[in-house]
Amino acid sequence: MDAIRHCGIVSGRNSDTLFVTIVSQSACSACHAKGMCQAGELKEKVVEVRHFTGDYAIGQEVTLFLQETAGLKAVLFGYVFPFIVVMASLIIFLKVTGDEIIAGLISIAMLIPYYVGLYFSRDRMKRTFHFSVEENNQNSL
Repeated sequence: MDAIRHCGIVSGRNSDTLFVTIVSQSACSACHAKGMCQAGELKEKVVEVRHFTGDYAIGQEVTLFLQETAGLKAVLFGYVFPFIVVMASLIIFLKVTGDEIIAGLISIAMLIPYYVGLYFSRDRMKRTFHFSVEENNQNSL
């Protein structure tokens, strides 16, 4: 199976969880206007890896793996489903109210319960999006 890979550094650990910090950067690093643009910023994210095998030390370079099908599910939950919620509610409330401004505001407000629902189901999501970790061949920083 294909997997999504990302390099990171172990930033912490406890008995059953490994915390790996990854640095994400936008793909516009070659752009001539990157000094004026905020899109090219580096962002650090901490990923929790549960049920790992092996002995990892803090500061060690590792590679994270996520199954490609799980990555597609993440795109669905993060982008596609919210888009469907906004568009469906916009059409419905435009028909009901006849006012574009009210329909637009209500359809954007419909994202609040969607993301609140995602927040409360985060434990289930952690089981769905299972990361695996592997030691890099070169462990120098």
